Amino acid sequence: MNYRYYDCCVNWPAADVDGGLCAMVDSGRTVRRATFIRNVGASLLSEFERLMRYPMGKLTMARDYAVQYYRGKLHGRRVYWVNHSAIEYVFVPDDFREVQP
Repeated sequence: MNYRYYDCCVNWPAADVDGGLCAMVDSGRTVRRATFIRNVGASLLSEFERLMRYPMGKLTMARDYAVQYYRGKLHGRRVYWVNHSAIEYVFVPDDFREVQP
């Protein structure tokens, strides 16, 4: 299954925070970076890392203590996200459609 970047919690639609974002976070389980890459894809993560301005000097995303990787459910669909300094950056399946609250 192919994934794409969806959104981050900062920009999340207010009407979907409780039933969407919060429920997703509650369902979350940490995964290893290798698991995240295997499911989301190395090229998508690499593109995301560039957008996040990695590497920062010698600091890579893989070695950043403020980064964790998760999987969970968003409206019944398996999703993955990167938590960077308490901000969730969510990746959804290509065929994911927003649920209209």
